[in-house]
Amino acid sequence: MPELVKINLPNTHIVNGNEFPVAFDLQAADTFKENSDKVAAFLSKTAKSQFFNNALAKHGAVVIRNTGTIDPDTIGKYIAAIGTGSGDEFFEQHGSTAQRTEITNYLSTANEGPSSTYIHQHNEFSRFTKYPTRLFFVCTKMGKETKGGETPIVHGAEFFNKLQENVPDLVDSLSKRGLLYEQTWNFTSQTKTSWWDYFCFGREITKEDTLEVRKQKAAISVAANVSKDFSWGDDNSLEVYQHTDPIRVHTDPTTGKKNPTVFCSIATYYHTSKDANANTPTKPLMYDDNHEIIDEKLLEKAFQIAFDVSYEHQWQEGDIAIVDNYQVSHGRCPWSDGPRTILVSMWDTPGKPEYPAWKPSAL
Repeated sequence: MPELVKINLPNTHIVNGNEFPVAFDLQAADTFKENSDKVAAFLSKTAKSQFFNNALAKHGAVVIRNTGTIDPDTIGKYIAAIGTGSGDEFFEQHGSTAQRTEITNYLSTANEGPSSTYIHQHNEFSRFTKYPTRLFFVCTKMGKETKGGETPIVHGAEFFNKLQENVPDLVDSLSKRGLLYEQTWNFTSQTKTSWWDYFCFGREITKEDTLEVRKQKAAISVAANVSKDFSWGDDNSLEVYQHTDPIRVHTDPTTGKKNPTVFCSIATYYHTSKDANANTPTKPLMYDDNHEIIDEKLLEKAFQIAFDVSYEHQWQEGDIAIVDNYQVSHGRCPWSDGPRTILVSMWDTPGKPEYPAWKPSAL
């Protein structure tokens, strides 16, 4: 009989009394793993028992090891089994700032940026009006000679507690004043991140469309998925103003316990605002109530704390890492000397409640 057996990963730690992350080994006969339909059926049955939902609620991230395959189509089948079995549906990406390529119906490259680039912590699309509930990251290639390439993840409840201890003024201001991102999607791009590119706002755009029609189609996507507050530049660039509450109240569906949780992209977009060569140029981060630029000294402390509390997942080929996007942010470490391929699939819970903002008197 196939079984998910708990295993220990190096360098996990405890958050709110629970191991972060938690990992399981898919133990089954080789003949069983060679039959992808049987594996998918097992994962679907396991998901329908609420196994993955409960584990994610408790631990924030779940790793499945020894899946027996690195084939994207097969892994996509396993992800669909877990996703649909858990009551979720596939999430269609709009507004990406990362260079991505669709690999299968369910999987795309996670980020095709240079391997030397460190990608800092962010909850996927947290600054948008539509964001996925959970993410599946899968490793389809990791060379034996490859150095680095870990995926760092941060639990938002632990991040909140450390921010509260070290930069309480920043926590207080963010919770009361909100956070404003101003980002530009350029008209031309060498990295497939112009506003009319597929994973940005170009899903409905065709090569035959005039510029005016492209803008009309992109505007519909921006308003529906990201923000209704945007404008067009004289150079046909797209400026989007994203208004968000960066601290939320996460309620554990299994216990009812409420925890203040960081849900934003402060670390990565603080860094991006300093990068003149970013795919989507970002202005300095501001408070949303009056557009005051946030004190850089406070942001530097938050930036460092994100490093201090991260768990860096060391990939093995065939790994599936499931991340609760509401509780856990992610990034990417640089790598060298060998190959590394990580794919991503995003899923959402239909009819999910609003993710409420946290205020100092909320709990």
